[in-house]
Amino acid sequence: SFPGFTLHPTRGFWIFVAAVPVLGVAALNTGNNSLYLLLALTLGAFVASGALSRHALKHVRVTASPPAEAFAGAPVRLELQLANGSAWLPAAGVVCRLVGMPGHTVAPTVPPRGTARAQLTTVFPRRGRHPMPAVRVEVRLPLPFFVKASRLVPAGEALVYPRRLAGASPRWS
Repeated sequence: SFPGFTLHPTRGFWIFVAAVPVLGVAALNTGNNSLYLLLALTLGAFVASGALSRHALKHVRVTASPPAEAFAGAPVRLELQLANGSAWLPAAGVVCRLVGMPGHTVAPTVPPRGTARAQLTTVFPRRGRHPMPAVRVEVRLPLPFFVKASRLVPAGEALVYPRRLAGASPRWS
């Protein structure tokens, strides 16, 4: 259990787990200093990647504004506002997904203490009032060993109108 986020290993992590012991055994048996340095570099990159991605996930906040007009079964664009509260690191490689609905987007790099906008296309299945869907914020960079994700619930609701139907043109008498 991790505080505030979920963690899922990727294929790159499993390759890393298989490659590091091989590199360690190769460095141990040969006594080659460059292999020791390479092993230290790979382990240090693993730790730094985890720290940097956790820092980015901790400081990114996403708000979704409801669409002005939405029809059931028709694609609609949601406007996402991303804010980075970090004083010194940009947030890069942030993916925003809707929980329980189709749609995801890769957000642009958010500068330190800055904001960025992203658009996400989704479909509301039925008419009526819908609470804004929760946004799952994922960070994979700087090295894609893990997918770290947190869930943010935006405020507000969307009013979805009935489906549009294509009909014949009106007849004037």
